[in-house]
Amino acid sequence: MPYFKQAIATKQPDSIQTETMKPMSQRGHYGPGLDRLRSDPVYIALTALAVRPFQCVGNPDGTSSMASYRNVVCWQDPAHSGMVALSVVPFFGGVCSFMALIVWAVIQYPLKVASPGGVKFVKRYNLIFSRFNPEAYFFALILNFRNFLIGILPILLVAYNELQFLSLTMTVAVYALLQARFWPWRTRLSNIMDSCLALFLMVVIVVGSMLLDFDSSRGNTTIQMILIVGMVLAFIGLLLVFCWAVYRTYHPSRTYGIFLSHHKLGAAVLSRWFKMLLAEITPTRVFLDSDDVSKLDAIINVTAWDSENVVVLMTSETLKRMWCAAEIASAWAARTNIVLVSCDGNGFSQELLEMIPSLWTEEQQATLANAGVNMQMILDSYEGLLKRKAIPLDRRGGKTELHKDAVKEVVAQCKNLSKHMFSSMKSTMQRLSSRLGAESAILMLGDLKTAEAGSCCRVIQMLLQTKLQESVKVVDPVQASEHLEELSEEMGSAKVVLVILTQGILTEATFAGSVAACPEEVRGNFVPIKADENFVYPDPAFWEKLAEGKIFSAETLAAFLTDFEGVRAAYARLFNVLALKFTSHGSESIQATEIHVMKGRLESMIHDSPVTGSVVAGELGKIPLDEGYFKFGNCPGVGIEPIPLMGKLSMSHYLEGPCSWLFDGGDDTLRASSAREDLTLFHSLKAEIETAGYQERGDALGPHRSRKHLQIWGDALSGSRCFASLITKALEIFDLTLVDCWANLYRSNEDVKSWHHDNYQDWSPRPTATIGISLGAPRALAFQNAQTKREHEVLQENGDIFAFDEPFNNFFKHSVPAVVSGTGQRISVILFANEQDHVPRTLRVKNPGMRDCIPLDVCWDIWDTCGCGSLCRRDRCAAASNGYEAPQSWYKVAKWLDVRSFAEIEHVFKSLAKDVSKDGCHQSVSFYSMPKREPHSVPGSRQPSPQSQTIEQRPAREDLELLSARQALTLQGAQQVVAILRGKKLIENRAWRIPVGWYAIHAGAQTINDERAARIRSVWPEAPAEESLPHSAILGLFYVHSHTVPQACPSYVWARGPICHVISKAVELPRPMHCRGGKHLWDLEVWQLQQIHQQLQEVSVRFHDLSELSEVLG
Repeated sequence: MPYFKQAIATKQPDSIQTETMKPMSQRGHYGPGLDRLRSDPVYIALTALAVRPFQCVGNPDGTSSMASYRNVVCWQDPAHSGMVALSVVPFFGGVCSFMALIVWAVIQYPLKVASPGGVKFVKRYNLIFSRFNPEAYFFALILNFRNFLIGILPILLVAYNELQFLSLTMTVAVYALLQARFWPWRTRLSNIMDSCLALFLMVVIVVGSMLLDFDSSRGNTTIQMILIVGMVLAFIGLLLVFCWAVYRTYHPSRTYGIFLSHHKLGAAVLSRWFKMLLAEITPTRVFLDSDDVSKLDAIINVTAWDSENVVVLMTSETLKRMWCAAEIASAWAARTNIVLVSCDGNGFSQELLEMIPSLWTEEQQATLANAGVNMQMILDSYEGLLKRKAIPLDRRGGKTELHKDAVKEVVAQCKNLSKHMFSSMKSTMQRLSSRLGAESAILMLGDLKTAEAGSCCRVIQMLLQTKLQESVKVVDPVQASEHLEELSEEMGSAKVVLVILTQGILTEATFAGSVAACPEEVRGNFVPIKADENFVYPDPAFWEKLAEGKIFSAETLAAFLTDFEGVRAAYARLFNVLALKFTSHGSESIQATEIHVMKGRLESMIHDSPVTGSVVAGELGKIPLDEGYFKFGNCPGVGIEPIPLMGKLSMSHYLEGPCSWLFDGGDDTLRASSAREDLTLFHSLKAEIETAGYQERGDALGPHRSRKHLQIWGDALSGSRCFASLITKALEIFDLTLVDCWANLYRSNEDVKSWHHDNYQDWSPRPTATIGISLGAPRALAFQNAQTKREHEVLQENGDIFAFDEPFNNFFKHSVPAVVSGTGQRISVILFANEQDHVPRTLRVKNPGMRDCIPLDVCWDIWDTCGCGSLCRRDRCAAASNGYEAPQSWYKVAKWLDVRSFAEIEHVFKSLAKDVSKDGCHQSVSFYSMPKREPHSVPGSRQPSPQSQTIEQRPAREDLELLSARQALTLQGAQQVVAILRGKKLIENRAWRIPVGWYAIHAGAQTINDERAARIRSVWPEAPAEESLPHSAILGLFYVHSHTVPQACPSYVWARGPICHVISKAVELPRPMHCRGGKHLWDLEVWQLQQIHQQLQEVSVRFHDLSELSEVLG
């Protein structure tokens, strides 16, 4: 019979099994939708086919026959018995076995994903997991169970049409809810399509039900039973929810299962590593200060009442830090469970207890007392914990197993922790071994001997393995240096060699030997990652010391089978590529963002073959160097110095400073304009643009494809001395090679540039940086965070230059918005560039709206630069080797701003030191010099007023806590701001609490009101007039000493409440900083912090006389 042939032919899902067992490299790159279209219908059809013998329909004589073959009587005909027997094979061998395989794979996924061989596991079962986000890997089981029900329910309920309808509707509806909840597919389009498909299936089921013949009596009974059961279950559910709510009202749960107490400088990365390992065992929330910044003001309450356990990571300074001591003391007083981890032998001792009374100043003790912690509480907690045994942890070296064992012991000592159902620390991470034979696509070389650097390597390893689903092997230079030949072979077979840059690593002989062991032909696979803010890129002095043998001795290097030239060549190749950034002390979201940036860079390298020395256009790290490019003495200022500059490229860079170069017809040189008002260069370039053409004079200038401004491409300006001088000088500043260039013309305030990311993918080779030069009328350049939609504007005046790199371009859109008032004409010269040595030609993609006359293939080798300079790094280096001296001042002045964190990107990056004499060079004449203006000084700001309530002064530069101020407070009325700074007003009133610490104080644009002005005159008759004081400016900094209420100091005129903030000291800046203020406490921008720190070198901290508040302070 036909059925037997079908059953035999489909007894195994061969297409699924075959594809599942194929290696990743042998499979096609199917998208999630194609994978699903291929596998899901097969499984549903197989399920329905396997149970078809059970699909029996009743006959009038009381028997039943198969729905597919009505002449076969169910359970009586021998043919039916044979069908049932045969159906066992596909049902258990195909349907059930595949379901069991998925259940097993989903259980094993979290255990295997980061273990040795875990990546192979993921690739082996690529068909199951590749369609879903890694966080929603379990959705494979939900999807397959839905398919199983869709295939089997119509068969099993063939005689009950109403139950078929209800069960299928419930199956699809529940699946749709789960899909909307987890949003599991890798692409947004796939998720939307799946949701639409689920809705379509429900519509089909509902419409199809209208065609069914329902048994009215049986249908009514079935519906009544279902409604009754549903109502009973709903009532029971509501009752349970009510009982649970009542219980939690009187027994509130704690938010955090574990609080990680640590010293920021000594164990910040270790705490991150611990949190990641803990997440593998328990789903309970873990408090880490860098991730939960919103609760730092109430951190004592978190340790005491909102955490089940406090885990103390004891490094050398942990127990001596006052806030760590406060966390421990508050937890001890509240009887919160405390677990001690002794890092490298540090812990409690009798000597430490004797030091406690003298560890902190009286001011620090007062701060602790204000937070509810006194010295006796700290002593009691330390004495109690002195007898408790700590969990030992050796952080040095590649002993990852010790870390995992320590975390397991921590979890064992913690209380009230829930655990993952299938948690297993055995497979938390890839083992680090001294054996270097195991192949891995990605190698990581870092300092595992230093405690924090080693933890940083492990954190990056785990994050990359999770993001890339590729094995990342960490190599310990100390162990690898004993097997250099094996290390060399492994580096040769790896597709990526990550080098983690931390402080002092370049002077480690084992590291130098390991880097030098990499074969020269694959050193293009080096990818440096700057993971330490204290890491210093090698400067010319470093290269000189290296050549002179002052860093490594010849004997030391000989032990690692290399010499000075070998280490120099390896280091030079390492720093010839753009370094990625990892903020080791950053929050979880910052690190996730940086790992996402790394993923984009590494994936293209992983999927390509190892570098063989050929030029691969547009890929960083794969461009071979010209022989002798990094030899000492060659290319001064070009061959060595720009490398650290490029290496410091972070997620955002804004270089503020004019760069208008004018051609002096008297001689073939460029001179710098001395003022922004000089529009000579603008008019010269405008004249050249108007006459440039492709086919005829003037046809090169035309509307941009957006039709919102005019545009001319750079290839049409060949032979333009003005344009060529701009292009070559800008490339020289940043030591980059031109990919493409053009000029945008804004005729009036109505010409705009819409929000956009630069489309680097439309060029070949691919650019990696954008440079812009503004000439003519000033216009704002706006930036928008693509995620938060926060916007910033930076004024671009005549001669200003800006630059940003590809990671920044991915995170921020930019535009030139319209302005209300009229403005003059403006030209914006734009360059796309990269780090290649030479780009002979560029291919453009023709976008919709682009004019037909614009060439898509441009040869830059024949472009006429008019002798102004070079378009590529190779020619600049060649010119230097032939006796041309590069203007080193350019490299001194053009400093990239190294942004430390994603949060600081929000502060629009304004920084360029005007006086760089400390770096060994004079003021550069290559940028406009801003006209010098006398600052709008505050009367009496240079020296304390004789009437100032000051009892002591100390140099501000000696107060380290003062330098930590990061926020500001705006007050309306400059008189009361100055009164605070000079000790005339010792209390600031707010309805909300300002934490103890230093803050900048900003005078708002509004003047003081009459009531406050009267109070000022009553206590300070000789106060300077409000009109004579600067407004909309930061005038100084003040220190919040403590808090009180008006009832505690009724005689003090300034005590108004509700919360009175006592101000004990202040700093008055000699030069006000004009800027906008904000509401509540607002964050200071990077440029503001830099100016504040500069001025603090000149002033003193004034300690106020608080005798008037003695009744409050005791």
